[in-house]
Amino acid sequence: KDLQETAALLDGLMSTQSRDAVGGGGKSPEQVMGDVAEDILERLPPNFDLEAVERQYPQDYFNSMNTVLVQELGRFNGLLTIIRSSLLNLGKAVKGLALMSRELDFVGRALFDGKIPSMWLKKSFPSLKPLG
Repeated sequence: KDLQETAALLDGLMSTQSRDAVGGGGKSPEQVMGDVAEDILERLPPNFDLEAVERQYPQDYFNSMNTVLVQELGRFNGLLTIIRSSLLNLGKAVKGLALMSRELDFVGRALFDGKIPSMWLKKSFPSLKPLG
Protein backbone atom coordinates (compact mmCIF):
# COMPACT_ATOMS: atom_id res chain seq x y z
CA LYS A 1 0.00 0.00 0.00
CA ASP A 2 2.80 2.43 0.88
CA LEU A 3 4.53 1.69 -2.42
CA GLN A 4 1.35 2.52 -4.35
CA GLU A 5 0.91 5.79 -2.45
CA THR A 6 4.54 6.72 -3.06
CA ALA A 7 4.20 5.93 -6.77
CA ALA A 8 1.02 8.04 -6.98
CA LEU A 9 2.75 10.96 -5.24
CA LEU A 10 5.76 10.80 -7.54
CA ASP A 11 3.52 10.52 -10.61
CA GLY A 12 1.71 13.65 -9.47
CA LEU A 13 4.97 15.52 -9.01
CA MET A 14 6.26 14.41 -12.41
CA SER A 15 3.04 15.51 -14.11
CA THR A 16 3.52 19.06 -12.80
CA GLN A 17 7.07 19.26 -14.20
CA SER A 18 7.42 21.84 -16.94
CA ARG A 19 7.75 20.42 -20.43
CA ASP A 20 8.81 23.73 -21.96
CA ALA A 21 12.38 24.47 -22.96
CA VAL A 22 14.35 25.91 -20.10
CA GLY A 23 15.96 29.31 -20.70
CA GLY A 24 19.72 29.60 -20.86
CA GLY A 25 20.48 26.89 -23.41
CA GLY A 26 18.25 24.13 -22.06
CA LYS A 27 17.06 21.35 -24.31
CA SER A 28 13.49 21.06 -25.50
CA PRO A 29 11.49 17.98 -24.49
CA GLU A 30 11.78 16.68 -28.06
CA GLN A 31 15.57 16.95 -27.92
CA VAL A 32 15.63 15.13 -24.58
CA MET A 33 13.39 12.37 -25.97
CA GLY A 34 15.62 12.00 -29.02
CA ASP A 35 18.79 11.89 -26.92
CA VAL A 36 17.38 9.30 -24.53
CA ALA A 37 16.12 7.19 -27.46
CA GLU A 38 19.55 7.27 -29.12
CA ASP A 39 21.29 6.39 -25.85
CA ILE A 40 19.04 3.39 -25.24
CA LEU A 41 19.42 2.20 -28.85
CA GLU A 42 23.21 2.32 -28.56
CA ARG A 43 23.14 0.13 -25.44
CA LEU A 44 20.43 -2.27 -26.67
CA PRO A 45 21.85 -5.75 -27.36
CA PRO A 46 21.05 -7.55 -30.62
CA ASN A 47 18.36 -10.21 -30.69
CA PHE A 48 19.43 -13.69 -29.61
CA ASP A 49 19.97 -16.32 -32.30
CA LEU A 50 17.39 -18.90 -31.24
CA GLU A 51 18.55 -21.48 -33.77
CA ALA A 52 22.10 -21.37 -32.40
CA VAL A 53 20.77 -21.70 -28.84
CA GLU A 54 18.62 -24.68 -29.83
CA ARG A 55 21.65 -26.35 -31.40
CA GLN A 56 23.83 -25.78 -28.36
CA TYR A 57 21.10 -26.64 -25.83
CA PRO A 58 18.86 -29.24 -27.48
CA GLN A 59 15.41 -29.69 -26.07
CA ASP A 60 14.77 -33.15 -24.72
CA TYR A 61 12.96 -34.88 -21.88
CA PHE A 62 15.92 -34.91 -19.48
CA ASN A 63 16.85 -31.23 -19.90
CA SER A 64 13.65 -29.29 -19.40
CA MET A 65 15.60 -26.13 -18.57
CA ASN A 66 16.71 -26.01 -22.21
CA THR A 67 13.07 -25.68 -23.23
CA VAL A 68 12.56 -22.86 -20.73
CA LEU A 69 15.73 -21.13 -21.94
CA VAL A 70 14.57 -21.10 -25.57
CA GLN A 71 11.08 -19.91 -24.58
CA GLU A 72 12.41 -17.07 -22.43
CA LEU A 73 14.91 -15.97 -25.08
CA GLY A 74 12.06 -15.89 -27.60
CA ARG A 75 10.05 -13.73 -25.24
CA PHE A 76 13.07 -11.47 -24.66
CA ASN A 77 13.59 -11.16 -28.44
CA GLY A 78 9.99 -9.95 -28.73
CA LEU A 79 10.65 -7.28 -26.11
CA LEU A 80 13.89 -6.20 -27.80
CA THR A 81 12.07 -5.91 -31.14
CA ILE A 82 9.31 -3.73 -29.66
CA ILE A 83 11.84 -1.48 -27.89
CA ARG A 84 14.05 -1.15 -30.97
CA SER A 85 11.20 -0.36 -33.37
CA SER A 86 9.53 2.16 -31.05
CA LEU A 87 12.83 3.98 -30.40
CA LEU A 88 13.73 4.10 -34.10
CA ASN A 89 10.27 5.44 -34.96
CA LEU A 90 10.42 7.96 -32.09
CA GLY A 91 13.80 9.21 -33.33
CA LYS A 92 12.37 9.70 -36.82
CA ALA A 93 9.27 11.44 -35.44
CA VAL A 94 11.31 13.82 -33.28
CA LYS A 95 13.41 14.78 -36.33
CA GLY A 96 10.24 15.34 -38.38
CA LEU A 97 10.85 12.41 -40.73
CA ALA A 98 7.80 10.43 -39.59
CA LEU A 99 4.41 11.10 -38.08
CA MET A 100 4.22 11.13 -34.27
CA SER A 101 1.50 8.62 -33.44
CA ARG A 102 -0.32 8.50 -30.13
CA GLU A 103 1.68 5.45 -29.03
CA LEU A 104 4.98 7.14 -29.91
CA ASP A 105 3.91 10.23 -27.99
CA PHE A 106 3.27 8.06 -24.92
CA VAL A 107 6.70 6.45 -25.36
CA GLY A 108 8.35 9.85 -25.66
CA ARG A 109 6.59 11.26 -22.60
CA ALA A 110 7.52 8.22 -20.55
CA LEU A 111 11.16 8.52 -21.62
CA PHE A 112 11.13 12.23 -20.76
CA ASP A 113 9.72 11.42 -17.32
CA GLY A 114 12.21 8.59 -16.77
CA LYS A 115 9.54 5.89 -16.75
CA ILE A 116 9.18 2.67 -18.68
CA PRO A 117 6.72 3.17 -21.56
CA SER A 118 3.48 1.20 -21.27
CA MET A 119 4.07 -0.22 -24.77
CA TRP A 120 7.16 -1.96 -23.39
CA LEU A 121 5.52 -3.05 -20.14
CA LYS A 122 2.99 -5.13 -22.08
CA LYS A 123 5.80 -7.34 -23.42
CA SER A 124 8.26 -7.09 -20.53
CA PHE A 125 8.98 -9.09 -17.44
CA PRO A 126 7.40 -7.82 -14.18
CA SER A 127 9.64 -5.28 -12.45
CA LEU A 128 9.36 -2.32 -10.07
CA LYS A 129 12.65 -0.83 -11.30
CA PRO A 130 12.36 2.56 -13.04
CA LEU A 131 13.86 3.35 -16.43
CA GLY A 132 16.91 5.26 -15.16
